[in-house]
Amino acid sequence: MSGSLGNAIIKFQCPHCGGNLLADNSQVGSCMDCDTCQQLVEVPAASSAPRSISKHSSKLCPFCAEEINAAAKKCKHCNEFLDGSARSAGATVEQVKEITRDAHNKSKDSQQAIGCLFMVIGVLALLLNWIVGLCIIVFGLIWMLVNTRLS
Repeated sequence: MSGSLGNAIIKFQCPHCGGNLLADNSQVGSCMDCDTCQQLVEVPAASSAPRSISKHSSKLCPFCAEEINAAAKKCKHCNEFLDGSARSAGATVEQVKEITRDAHNKSKDSQQAIGCLFMVIGVLALLLNWIVGLCIIVFGLIWMLVNTRLS
């Protein structure tokens, strides 16, 4: 900070966002927009702290209860969107639980269907083995009968 008069540069921080601002001595006491948060800030004297000037009335953020500009669309403290159109957290906990529950139920249903399919294949294989086994036994009996009659 410069303490001399004239066009000395004053360096100070925005009280809203902490952004660094520059002004000259001729602007002391006037207001300027912060380049970072676009809030009005009074240019302080070289030795004093800046005072903020509100363009609009303020309100409390419904998510973090910090004071914010009444026209704000996003809280500068917790970064939540105030209109609910695009919450930064994504899906709510309840939505995630519901999606997980649905996926689990579908997975459980498909596992039961696959289990039933394996049971049906097993029964068919058993029947096929019995049929093949019976065919071999019958063929063996016929073979023995034919061969014993021929001899």
